[in-house]
Amino acid sequence: MKGLLPAALALFLSSLAAANGRIPTAVGVTYDHPQDPVLAGMTFGLLESEDGGRTYGWVCEQAIGISGAWDPQFAYLPAASGAGKIFASTPSKGVTLSSDGGCSFVEMGAPIGHKQISRLVLGADGHTVIAATNAAGLPAGERNAVYLSTDGAAFRETAISSDTLVFDWVEPAASDPMRLYAASLSFRYDGPRLHMSRDLGRTATDVAMPEPSAHQVQILGVERDNPDAVYVRLRVGAFGKLYKTPDAGMTWTPLFFGSITAAAYDPSSHLLYLSAAPVRVDPCTGQNVVDDASVLRSADGGATWQRGATDPKPLCFGFDPDRHLFACTFNSGKTLVARSADRGASFSPFVSVDPMVLTGTKRCPVGTPTHDLCEPLWPGLADQLGLGQGGAGGAGARTTGAIDRPRTRSLPRAGQGGCGGGGSAPPDGGLSGAPHDGAAAGNAGNVGSAGMGAGGTRPGGCASAPFGTAASNLLLISLVFRRGRKPESRSRSVST
Repeated sequence: MKGLLPAALALFLSSLAAANGRIPTAVGVTYDHPQDPVLAGMTFGLLESEDGGRTYGWVCEQAIGISGAWDPQFAYLPAASGAGKIFASTPSKGVTLSSDGGCSFVEMGAPIGHKQISRLVLGADGHTVIAATNAAGLPAGERNAVYLSTDGAAFRETAISSDTLVFDWVEPAASDPMRLYAASLSFRYDGPRLHMSRDLGRTATDVAMPEPSAHQVQILGVERDNPDAVYVRLRVGAFGKLYKTPDAGMTWTPLFFGSITAAAYDPSSHLLYLSAAPVRVDPCTGQNVVDDASVLRSADGGATWQRGATDPKPLCFGFDPDRHLFACTFNSGKTLVARSADRGASFSPFVSVDPMVLTGTKRCPVGTPTHDLCEPLWPGLADQLGLGQGGAGGAGARTTGAIDRPRTRSLPRAGQGGCGGGGSAPPDGGLSGAPHDGAAAGNAGNVGSAGMGAGGTRPGGCASAPFGTAASNLLLISLVFRRGRKPESRSRSVST
């Protein structure tokens, strides 16, 4: 048995090897309208489909302006006629732009310049491109900011800017095209902040967020019917915490605590999605126990959660034009991107490692970077992906069956069991991870009103919980050790 594990591990890693030394994994999907191309960001560049996801052409990192361990983001701006514009995020060239469908990318230059891009997204109006920067070690006189482009040709700096902050996220409000939210952390390690603009960045205010020791922050989304209601994910240590503010940051309600690898909010359906393993407090030892990971869904703003698929283990989420859920996978069964038509209960392959799907380098004219730089690299990437003449690693034809369809069920509410049976969750929803007084400690450590005692993911009592799945889930988390800023509220404006 001792020799089997190293051999199996070597076989697994060799089958997943990427052209740049990274395991081939999807890092994001952009597909807003049926007539748009599908832009699937990968650890090895961009996969672009012009036929709704049936086939994909590859654009290498070198053509985009990125390299190494950088995960690109893409935004697509449709054109009235001809090819639309593809915007790409880079770590040292700001935003690069393709006006020819991905055959060539050029740097957009000032005012972003060579700053690192943390977030790139299309605005709620459908024609504004929004970018945020989180560059460290900027020269004197330069600062991080949120930037807007309304013409697809140049960006302008907004009032959401600072020389002491990094902006990890920016999110438009679907319910109000003029409303913008951004999340920042500080070089001074004094807490995350939520920034808000009611006039598309001309003026802005900011307030403190919970969790002063958070080192990563993501704004999941803004409610469709209430532009003041915002969902936020914070990373504290190895775990994630989900919060909601109903009043633009004045008050906060905790919703979830656990190991979170992906999170998303769909304003059109008011559904929250997590790829997560909930954390509970063992009723007998008082120690944190990480439960098995799965896709979790909430239809009531995070008050209760329902379990969905346990495979794949999504690393990111997205939505197609019909609001079906995309999941970036860890190359699960030769699947790079999976899609769910039943709100996360099951997934089927959407982007597969298959020669009928990944057809080669994107077709571009001779003389363009994508043709000249990427064509020579494709045979090596195809070989490492397992795209041989006989199929993708012997996989044969494209897989169309479901990846997983477990029985969907609700997580029990607090008071449904535990060591000693019954009781209530702690006042803070278990976010502190501290044991709760009384025999109902088995219901602590859960978020909001979701309990994890008897009737939850495993029986209550004092037996040790299995940790294998949760440990694997934790290994997928990339930790970014940063901090935030002071808790006072401030405002700023810029002239246009």
